Amino acid sequence: MWYMNFKKELHILLFAAVLAPFVATAQRTVAFDFTQIPDESTTYTDTVDGLTMNLATSDDWNGDGNPGVIAYGDPVGLAVVSDANSFGYSITFTFDQDIQLNSCTPGLIDSGLTSDPWQISFESGGTTHTYYPDLRATLVGNSYNFGITDTITAGTAITFTNNLTGSSALFLSDLKVKVIPESNTYALLFASAGFVFLMFRHKRLR
Repeated sequence: MWYMNFKKELHILLFAAVLAPFVATAQRTVAFDFTQIPDESTTYTDTVDGLTMNLATSDDWNGDGNPGVIAYGDPVGLAVVSDANSFGYSITFTFDQDIQLNSCTPGLIDSGLTSDPWQISFESGGTTHTYYPDLRATLVGNSYNFGITDTITAGTAITFTNNLTGSSALFLSDLKVKVIPESNTYALLFASAGFVFLMFRHKRLR
């Protein structure tokens, strides 16, 4: 009898071990380190925890006649706001899975920053969504939560645009996004949970 009970417990533990990776990756937050982006990059790709981010710009952020971003390395990161010479310049991000924008960490905030120095825009559900994050009250090195709950489908362009008309700067040292699992991932989780429940129920009835 003890041997049969041990076998049942072992089967359940093995099944839970197989299920655990799916649960862990179903909905997770992934952080991309902007301090690793080379200065004057026109494109940049990074893969973290199975999620790939692509960055692109065709604007001359440095003002030296060569297109590319301004990136100062660790701990400052990537400029999303620069002086008036780069007004209207933009950086586009895409991801290879459905995501939600979660938060960012400022690596440098210049004192002359205005209330709406940059905007984030993207398509979701057939509608263009635009947000104006205000990081002036956020300390350098502290996380700023976007408060954006829209799901952005894989491959959708997310545009960061510099709205500053004066002289200031805002750099981000990272960007955190939440991966939204596909519907078949949820179906697998529910089916697996149901199977575990039936195993326990069968064990109690015997």
